[in-house]
Amino acid sequence: MYLKNWQFPLLDWKSLPQLVKLLAPENNDSAILPIMHIEEDSVAIIRRQIDELIDEFSDHKPGYLLRTQGLMIAILVEIARHAGRQDPVDQLYFQICDAATYCHRNFTGAITLDKLAAVARMSRRNFTRRFREYMDCSPAEYLLELRLRHAEMLLATSRRGVTEIALDSGFGDGNYFSRIFREKRKNTPSQFRQKIENKLTAKNYLPASINLS
Repeated sequence: MYLKNWQFPLLDWKSLPQLVKLLAPENNDSAILPIMHIEEDSVAIIRRQIDELIDEFSDHKPGYLLRTQGLMIAILVEIARHAGRQDPVDQLYFQICDAATYCHRNFTGAITLDKLAAVARMSRRNFTRRFREYMDCSPAEYLLELRLRHAEMLLATSRRGVTEIALDSGFGDGNYFSRIFREKRKNTPSQFRQKIENKLTAKNYLPASINLS
């Protein structure tokens, strides 16, 4: 949960740049990617602080609101301090996550490899290699999967036409979408939709009651 609207005392917050990622994200996405990695030593400290936080909320002793606010600040500072000590390998991971997040926010439009490399602050060649290393697929494969999943959601939850869904999911045209959908999902878009409808019908079907009297 982001604490975007929380009244946070500023003080020396600028000495902890990673705090901004926790308190003021660019927007709320349905697909949240990790913004930092925490080692076990820091996790143990944070767990103890969270336990204290839960106890304060449960006990409701006088001053518990002040106490819980202080504990929350302590937890955020601990996370932000650790993030400032990331090694180069960790930093590469977060650069890749920046590119993946960009894909999640913009997959319905045109996205080039050059743009993703720029978002990750890497050369095109290094970005392609590192992306596959961390995500176990190429940037193009990752983007395609995002678009296919979005199309599946629209097929399952709307009566919109296949071509319209294709365009709204970032595919150039309906024919290409249908071909790639069948190749990856082993069904045409229409077959996929029909299977979803059949499952819903079976789930909602209630046989007529039988009067045995």
